[in-house]
Amino acid sequence: MPGFFGGLSPYFFVGRPNVSRIFPALPRPEPDASRHNDDFFAGELLTFHSKSIIILIQRYSLPVRSSAFHLRRIRMSVRSCANMLRKHFAVFSSVCFSSVCFSAAVFAAAPAEEFEALPVTDRHFAALRQEHPRLFLPGNFDTLTSAYRDSYWGRRFGNRMLHDAEQLLAMPPLPRRMIGRRLLKTSQAEVRRIGLLATAFRLTGERRFAERARAEMLAVCAYDDWNPAHFLDVAEMTFALALGYDWLHDTLPPEERDTIASAILEKGLKPSFDKTFKQSWVAGDYNWTQVCHGGLAAGALAVYERDPQLARQVIRRAVAAMPKVMAASYRGNGAYPEGVGYWAYGTNYNTLLIEMLENAFGTGFGLADYPGLEESGEFVRACILPSGHKFACSDTGRESRVGLNYANVYLMVRRGKSGLFDRYMRNFLADYTAARPQKHHPADQRLAAPMLPLLARLPEQAATGGSTVYFSTDRAPVPVAVMRTDWSGTASALAMKGGRPSGSHGHMDSGEFVVEIDGIPVAVDLGSDHYTRLEARGIKLWDRGRRGERWKVFRLGADAHNIARFDCAEPDADGRGAAAGLIEEGGCVTAAFDLSAPYAGQVRSFLRTGTLFPDGAVEIRDHVSGAKPGAVYCWQLTTPLKVQSVAGARLTLADGTGRTFTISAEPPEGAWSFFPASELQRDYDSPNPGITLVRYKLPVPAGGRVESRFRLERISASHRNELKSGIRYEYADQ
Repeated sequence: MPGFFGGLSPYFFVGRPNVSRIFPALPRPEPDASRHNDDFFAGELLTFHSKSIIILIQRYSLPVRSSAFHLRRIRMSVRSCANMLRKHFAVFSSVCFSSVCFSAAVFAAAPAEEFEALPVTDRHFAALRQEHPRLFLPGNFDTLTSAYRDSYWGRRFGNRMLHDAEQLLAMPPLPRRMIGRRLLKTSQAEVRRIGLLATAFRLTGERRFAERARAEMLAVCAYDDWNPAHFLDVAEMTFALALGYDWLHDTLPPEERDTIASAILEKGLKPSFDKTFKQSWVAGDYNWTQVCHGGLAAGALAVYERDPQLARQVIRRAVAAMPKVMAASYRGNGAYPEGVGYWAYGTNYNTLLIEMLENAFGTGFGLADYPGLEESGEFVRACILPSGHKFACSDTGRESRVGLNYANVYLMVRRGKSGLFDRYMRNFLADYTAARPQKHHPADQRLAAPMLPLLARLPEQAATGGSTVYFSTDRAPVPVAVMRTDWSGTASALAMKGGRPSGSHGHMDSGEFVVEIDGIPVAVDLGSDHYTRLEARGIKLWDRGRRGERWKVFRLGADAHNIARFDCAEPDADGRGAAAGLIEEGGCVTAAFDLSAPYAGQVRSFLRTGTLFPDGAVEIRDHVSGAKPGAVYCWQLTTPLKVQSVAGARLTLADGTGRTFTISAEPPEGAWSFFPASELQRDYDSPNPGITLVRYKLPVPAGGRVESRFRLERISASHRNELKSGIRYEYADQ
């Protein structure tokens, strides 16, 4: 594993190391007063770090064989390395002890065996229930009606569904409307429409809802196709028709059953085997794989008796494909590599698939037990920052607040993760169920129908507390660390990430940090931009290569992110920022990311650390070696706050309501500049009103080493008066 371990060596092990300089949260180990030679001091320091690594492995590594025997092997391996280096430090001083240490630990611990799903056998299909419903319900609708009748949240959520279904009665069926190259909005709207209408019929018995659902389904069946060139559209449309066909089966005349079943087979399932269309999702490792297999499996289960051979092929293919995509999606403590927004999309259909399999066959074929799936809920919870905004890395919308989705509820109810039902979730659910909007929202809570039976098992009140630190470890393709002072809305928080920008839905944000202090966003990620509009302008949005057009989009490229630059050059899109480690000590939490790969060709090594202090202050430190002397090191920050003043190496920000924050920079020889985001935007970029871009520029010294520190904190009224003297302003000339 790269990182902690390789990245720290230039800073820890050359000359007399200074732990507190790199990790201010850690106490510096004191050598024995009777021993002063450097070799002994280095040995003591290495032993200290071996203990830190053991803590990291014990607390964060997933999955490992965690028996006491294996932990003893880890300790013995690490201590052996420490003893060897203590005796021969002069010889090994250029060797990264941390890499050796961690390699020994990983060898001793050994990752868990490769995960494979259980086979779907003929015996499973022989036991498949012949009657309907087969999807999400056990052969009748008692579970659905009792969830509505007997539970606190079921009644409230069901009433909101009835309100929304009532609105649909007066609306015509949706036409086949393409937006750019996608039919996806129509498909997603149909999931919501058909699910609402079918549920309303089952809750009330009023046939007007069933008749309206039939009209919607027959209109969709009449489409020429469901746009197999963009297969997500097919998958969600198949899911919509499957749910309606299954839940309304006994209300459909035989000829309409034939029409709907034929459409599911001919326009849904069979095109998935047509190699005319791009089918990389079939064996992929990204959200399409989860969505497409989940949607098609619903269709196969719903119309199984119509073509058993095809249905078996679809279901077996889905189960066989899941281990690969789940490994890519959840293996690092559940940190979803495409960000929080796509976690919901992919994991919704992943958990829908598991629920459908368990309901139909009595088993999820081992998929529910995949390591990291349960922890992914903690990843999402951590990425909801104190203000309620999301950590908007990758293609996640910053302004979209936390919502409730099927995957959240599944993990809470089926996997016992009750702590996920926190104040954010409860407030959303309370607001959503109380609202009676007059305006129709095409895809709002489109998975409400399968969610309703699970909601009956949610507690009335929210859970409180939970760990204030989330760390993915470097097992995650896109490693993430999120820490906060507490779980209140006025807490302070620091989020950081690594990863490879060229990954699916990636941004040029490896090494980025996002900061909230007292619940106020100070350093932000602007999130995603509008796909269809950019594609309509001819932008090759999915060109993620080193010089891809994707990086010319302001929100996706380097200019908008809280990263470092050298001579304004972009990082390498294919370079992966690695999680180097996380240490908690004395109330402080420090995360480290090895960014040497994203900056390859510009520097020899680059370690970025971020520390959250108990008082809510945040420090970001960069440790760079091998940079070009004379090049301009530029520290970037994107903020919704206004720059109030600059005094030497200290910059003051204000939010317009009297709350003031400072950023203190070291070394002080650099210069601040700031300007509105609009100055770097092109005409095709989405507007970013009120966003200021802050820069601190510093020439790289002759030795090519940069050691910088930036402290972000809120200042009191008394301290504010001290900042009024010596104020200067420096506006950007770019």
